[in-house]
Amino acid sequence: MRSFFHVSVWFILTFMAMAHLKAQCFECTMTNPTNGNNIPADAKVCITSNVTWNDVTVGNNVRICIAEGATLTIQNNFNTNSNHFLNLDVVGNLRFGQKPNFKSNLLLTVRSTGKLVVGTETNPSDIEFNGLQSNIYNNGKIITNVLGFLNNQSINEIENSSNGELDIRANININGTTVFENFGDINISNSYNNNSTSTYINCGVINANTGFNLGGGKIVNSGEFNHGTGQMDLTGTSRLENYGTLTSLGTINGSSNGTLLNHGLMKITTIQPNGMQMSGPSHSDKLGYFQIVNAINPNGAKVGPNLNFTKYQPGFHLKSTNQNPSQIFANNPIYVDATGQSSTAELANVVFDCEANGSCSATLNLSSNCEAEETPNLCTRRPTGGTPDGFTTVGINTYKSVKSNWPQSEPNGFIALESANKGFVITRVEHVSFEPTNTDSIAPENLVEGMLVYDIQDECIKLFNGINWKCINKCVTL
Repeated sequence: MRSFFHVSVWFILTFMAMAHLKAQCFECTMTNPTNGNNIPADAKVCITSNVTWNDVTVGNNVRICIAEGATLTIQNNFNTNSNHFLNLDVVGNLRFGQKPNFKSNLLLTVRSTGKLVVGTETNPSDIEFNGLQSNIYNNGKIITNVLGFLNNQSINEIENSSNGELDIRANININGTTVFENFGDINISNSYNNNSTSTYINCGVINANTGFNLGGGKIVNSGEFNHGTGQMDLTGTSRLENYGTLTSLGTINGSSNGTLLNHGLMKITTIQPNGMQMSGPSHSDKLGYFQIVNAINPNGAKVGPNLNFTKYQPGFHLKSTNQNPSQIFANNPIYVDATGQSSTAELANVVFDCEANGSCSATLNLSSNCEAEETPNLCTRRPTGGTPDGFTTVGINTYKSVKSNWPQSEPNGFIALESANKGFVITRVEHVSFEPTNTDSIAPENLVEGMLVYDIQDECIKLFNGINWKCINKCVTL
């Protein structure tokens, strides 16, 4: 059986190159243009000092890079065209005086030193994305009023890194097919409005002050999710999976085709399941924990298996005096076992304040590191489908006979390696510390952003992001 390494090598070489290049503004064809009224196609615009533009029209395949310490202010209209592509790399500051509407496909990167503000920080304006594809990677700070993805045909990927902060003063509105991944902090002053083709993955902290309409979509929470006093609506086939901590001070409304899967801790003031499935882990060696303030009216809800319910007073600080099924449920739910069959509470391992007498089949286990066993690919980026936009031209092969048209037959690669019994080995060093020191195997003055090594002591492949060394793993955030 043949072993293929071209995907890994392409990723490593491309990532090393891009990580190094994106840290700075490079290959400029225009530097600090003061009249930004018309940016021609294929321009590489570098902003290295404070510049103000008015009524800007941007051509196709334009890259605008704002260097650290510099500010680009776009005072009035910012115009892009459908089917065009725009690359915005914000290492410094990007400020829009009024609402921009991105009609083009977009790659927006806000780096750790970067900030994007729409309007002013005290009175922000809206931002809209209307292209067929938008990719947003935030490692800095974004401040806006409404964050809107308006194109029903679009494919959108938003990633807020562990250092990233999204400050949304009004709503997030989602259309198209969208994956929204959070490893940092997101604050939503009003509501989050999703749709049936989108997924929200939280591995960090999200605070949604009022509403949260899942719209038939999916939430996977392995971090900290705080829902305010409004409504969280799980309409249609909405699915909410919790592996971390989810707190709701308002009301959660379910639906007959909705699913609530709890492997962690859910602190709920009011929940109206309306026939929804309320499930725990599939095995009794794990247990999902609910803290409930107001009694639940199941209205045909299926409950179980492997759940623990505890009644609390408002604020979740003190347990109620009585802990029994009649305190949790206004009337009996339909208890179901791990096979989905109707059962009793006992056989379904649905228990009530099992912590009080130490009878829990499993202790509370929060998967805040995003490594929940039953959530495969929870924090890995989805592959991009569609027609390849390039093919590999360089290949190293140890086979005696090479298949025809190789390596040109391998899509989207730089170098392809192929062997039946050889592996790809990168540089091995004794140890490099998270914060580089003079005692490391590689001296700090010799480090290059994007450098990769295998750390023998820590037994992992590490990447240097320009500041720290980090092991590459399922949930690495750079």
